[in-house]
Amino acid sequence: MTDELLKLASDKIEYHTLKYGYSKPNVKFVKGYMEKLEEAGLDDNYVDVIVSNCVISLCRDKKAVLREAYRALKPGGELYFSDMYRDGVLPSDVLDDEIMWCEGLIGALTYKELHAIAEELGFSVPRIVRADLMPVLDEGIKQRLGNVRYASVSYRLFKKSNMANLSVTSEAIYNGQIKGFEDELKFDALYTFKAGKRVAIDDILAEILTTSRFSKYFEVKQAKEDPQELPNLDIDPFAYIEKSLSKSACSGSKSCCA
Repeated sequence: MTDELLKLASDKIEYHTLKYGYSKPNVKFVKGYMEKLEEAGLDDNYVDVIVSNCVISLCRDKKAVLREAYRALKPGGELYFSDMYRDGVLPSDVLDDEIMWCEGLIGALTYKELHAIAEELGFSVPRIVRADLMPVLDEGIKQRLGNVRYASVSYRLFKKSNMANLSVTSEAIYNGQIKGFEDELKFDALYTFKAGKRVAIDDILAEILTTSRFSKYFEVKQAKEDPQELPNLDIDPFAYIEKSLSKSACSGSKSCCA
């Protein structure tokens, strides 16, 4: 977020505009704080998608970040983000450690805290896309943290539109028209859609697929068959990881934690 980085990025706009055949730029870079997106020029109901990669844990006021994301998103808009999450209570003597703050270790939320903030602000239930354990490699830091564990988790949060009135007996059919995912679309850890196949879905996902940018790719309607037992959305990412690992002795997944 430095002026030097912004200049470096802006200097490449013309190159990429020409490279990809645009008559004028379709991207711009702005400077600001994620807790104050309005000051950076993002108005209310302004964007379809906000993407964030492992930086929210560095911010001391998570609720302010998510509140601003909610404000700037259009109804049905999405916050798609990866970040660090912890399992366990941090020892009191590390809470003000600047190095651990810079590593994201102190600022990492628990998944329950994320769910609570999302519900308070009006987001849909956070939906896990993927999760991997993040081992703390520094032995000194690891000892100071005690039994606290970390995971890297990607979530999708949608801004509720309050337009849908669908029950848990809904079903969705994917039309296969998203480029690169014509045959199959993995929406999150719970749902993978095959083109043309009916899938029973929860009521929250029914609203998302009806009111978000995905609406043109799905037909959502009441299921003809009896209601099915649908998955629980209150997923502990650490339990999810353990369950995934139990299915395979070698998962092959990688962590982004150094």
